[in-house]
Amino acid sequence: IIDLKTRWNTFSPVSRLPTELLAKIFILRARDTTDRDLDALYRKKYGLALAGAEKRYTWIRVAQVCRHWRAVALNCPRLWNHIYVTSPKWMETLLPRTLEAPLSVE
Repeated sequence: IIDLKTRWNTFSPVSRLPTELLAKIFILRARDTTDRDLDALYRKKYGLALAGAEKRYTWIRVAQVCRHWRAVALNCPRLWNHIYVTSPKWMETLLPRTLEAPLSVE
């Protein structure tokens, strides 16, 4: 079933985008820290607001859409070079993904 889903996804128009363009879209999404809609959803559904760090990493969901998007995201150092320190474990995960991209740490 997984192979069938993977093949089916390749027929999607967005799957035909060049990897570089898809990565650029992901980077633009990662740099958009507004996430008002998601914050409103959490407030409505759970009565909670997202914490600052949670708001900063909502873009990671693009890496959970399909295998191709995950591969693009994981192989794009500029997606991972804006680091918001939340825990040592998270830093250990992010730093290798930045490769030689300039770092920005908050």
